[in-house]
Amino acid sequence: MIYEEPLDEAGRVLVLAGRCERTSAEIEELIGLYHRLGPTRCRVVARQNGSEALLGAALASVVPPQHFDPDWRGWLNENEARVRRLIEATRSVVERLESAACRVAVVESVGVLLQSALPPAAVGSHDADLLALPDDAEAIDEQLRLERFSPRSRRDYRTPMVEYGRDEADGTTTWINLYYQPFERVWTPLPYRDRNPVWLARRTRSPAPESLFVLDPADHLAHVSMHTAFHGFVRKPGFRLHADVDGLVRGNAIDWPRYLEEIRAMEVPIRAFVSLSMAAGLLGTPIPQEILRALYPGDQRWRALRTLLAHARAVSNGRPKLGPLRTALLDILLDERGAGSWAVSTLFPSEGWLRERYGHDRLAVAPTWRLYLERYRHALSSWRPE
Repeated sequence: MIYEEPLDEAGRVLVLAGRCERTSAEIEELIGLYHRLGPTRCRVVARQNGSEALLGAALASVVPPQHFDPDWRGWLNENEARVRRLIEATRSVVERLESAACRVAVVESVGVLLQSALPPAAVGSHDADLLALPDDAEAIDEQLRLERFSPRSRRDYRTPMVEYGRDEADGTTTWINLYYQPFERVWTPLPYRDRNPVWLARRTRSPAPESLFVLDPADHLAHVSMHTAFHGFVRKPGFRLHADVDGLVRGNAIDWPRYLEEIRAMEVPIRAFVSLSMAAGLLGTPIPQEILRALYPGDQRWRALRTLLAHARAVSNGRPKLGPLRTALLDILLDERGAGSWAVSTLFPSEGWLRERYGHDRLAVAPTWRLYLERYRHALSSWRPE
């Protein structure tokens, strides 16, 4: 039931660094691998896996200062300062939203940082992600503008997520993303049940700063499990997402029955199983066996999923990831409804879904067939393999 993929020494450095907790033997192994591979090779692997911050912070915490790459250390110091500024901006925004009775919670990378033992220097994300309720969207927009944030989409398509940017005096831009639905794909509907209102109703204050709110750890783990699946387990940001699972599990007393209830309520047990299994296999994340057994999709499906993902690899070696055919196969294997329902919803999504995604501007009153054409045109012109 536990995922495996072949790892060379560079991959072993990454998975050891990705753990929020390491034994003394693992620390010694990590130091030895760093010296054997050298800082240049380690940093190349980190960049290939979107984990320059994660790997660098882990190595800097165990390698004697005189032996650690000074350029990497300088970069980590700058990254830590950047992340602290992002947290401070998020704190100011959340306090303003709370004063306007807008309920939000910090999730994904910054949320995991607030609920784990990760240091700020280890965070590679360049934006903060907030879950919010659709009914609060207008008030949230008003309050964010008072903080000098404005909507600035970095994508050429619509999603339920709204990106807000603020230009800073040093020439950088601070980004905060508002998610009014936790997950939604662009080109094909994503089958799951939204638990956003339930999660926000039982959010908690973060340990520090206390003015920020995070999800209950079991709810956040359900969110992160789905987020890992949302990115196909191996696509960017790839490995870093499995480290998020590890950070939440090791940093919190997870209410596992509650987690199981949430996954079943979301109707995504296969996606959750793969996410937990990969964290356990790659990072040694302590996932209870009874939870894995409860979510297990069966020998045949798991064998197909494991083979497909191990071929693509969560730990990148620079090769391309999933192409279009393997992406479709992965999506079919993850779909609880079966291949037939997957094909219907993929080829012929509902008119309501089409209009929400494509029925705007010049297509506001377009017939349904025109929206189908626009969808395929956009998918064919925008989708790129990694």
